[in-house]
Amino acid sequence: MDGFLLAYDGFDPEAEALREALTSTGNGYFCTRGAAEWEDADGVHYPGTYAHGGYNRETTILGGLPVLNEDLVNLPNWLVLQLRIEGEDAVRLADVELLSYRHELDLRSASLRRHFRFRDRNGRQTALTSRRFVSMADPHHAWIEWTLVPENWSGRLEVISALDARVSNGGGRVFRGGVPLPASRTLYQMEDYIQQVLAFDVRQGEATRVEKMVAFFTSRDPAVSDTLVRAAGSAARHSDFPASFGRHSAAWDELWRTCDVRVSGNEQVQSLLRLHIAHLLQVCSWHTADLDAGLPARGLNGEAYRGHVFWDEMYAFGFMNLRLPEVSRGLLMYRYRRIGEARAAALEAGFRGAMFPWQSGSEGIEETQRVHLNPLSGRWEPDLSHNQRHVNAAIFFNIWNYFQ
Repeated sequence: MDGFLLAYDGFDPEAEALREALTSTGNGYFCTRGAAEWEDADGVHYPGTYAHGGYNRETTILGGLPVLNEDLVNLPNWLVLQLRIEGEDAVRLADVELLSYRHELDLRSASLRRHFRFRDRNGRQTALTSRRFVSMADPHHAWIEWTLVPENWSGRLEVISALDARVSNGGGRVFRGGVPLPASRTLYQMEDYIQQVLAFDVRQGEATRVEKMVAFFTSRDPAVSDTLVRAAGSAARHSDFPASFGRHSAAWDELWRTCDVRVSGNEQVQSLLRLHIAHLLQVCSWHTADLDAGLPARGLNGEAYRGHVFWDEMYAFGFMNLRLPEVSRGLLMYRYRRIGEARAAALEAGFRGAMFPWQSGSEGIEETQRVHLNPLSGRWEPDLSHNQRHVNAAIFFNIWNYFQ
């Protein structure tokens, strides 16, 4: 780490899951893990996109027992961009010789960048630079930009752009030197997957850019009646990547003016502080204040804790109260709107007042499993963690400190 930059040199499959979590990009409305666009979930990579309040409740049979869970849903994968050279199979890192590889998160603008050079089995050398961001200026928009340079060859390229709802609307534009290129475009669509294939010619040593943007809405958004119509209208009014990135960067500049914490004499501590601040602001920003959202223990960077809200939100409130108090208020309103369930839980347990759940999700009822699998014994055993009542002291502490 260096100031506002978290960087990794070289590709390490064993470390990829951690790197994807640490290089997530988000804007307080939704977040996307830092998975590479050109790779599928294959045991090394795990593309994941998560939005506040995007829960779903299902009963599954685990160890022969029915278990009811509510989880924060991994939403359709909007990242998919794949590269085909001269009609061959899509490029995957496992199938090419990596000549260089760098993966970095610019904390100042919460933007992810990968740059790598590879040699394929036919000796063609290609450089690819990927940039992406989830817009802090336009909370429903996210962008990817690819810059491709064929270093020792000329020929035909295909870029596959997809929305995967096995993991569903995407678009791409192709540029060379800022001038749109003619590209043939083919659409493939199924119920849970849609893709476009863009085909165009490239010349040795010349850079070609591909842009992809998505507009993302859910039925929980205010002032939205039809999410598909709203997303399509928003996408139709978008500008290009440079203009959108400029607005996004300006929004982050304003956030950093309000939220940066500076220390002297220790560059490592300074860098780590900024990494934590950037992660927090990607989960809870101005765009969170008007949502009915709590602060999940894992943020919006993955599926640990099933996306539930615990007591440890108190670690974030002290920071928010002094810098973004409207966000603190919005997060506290998440608890207030669920106080009816908390009172009912207290009464059922023989107490007065309100008893909030150890794990909270969409409704404010207790979401802790009643049984869990012991990984050491392999047996299903009672899960008694719902008895951890100290979540109530944390909520009171948060309300009192916000009031002060």
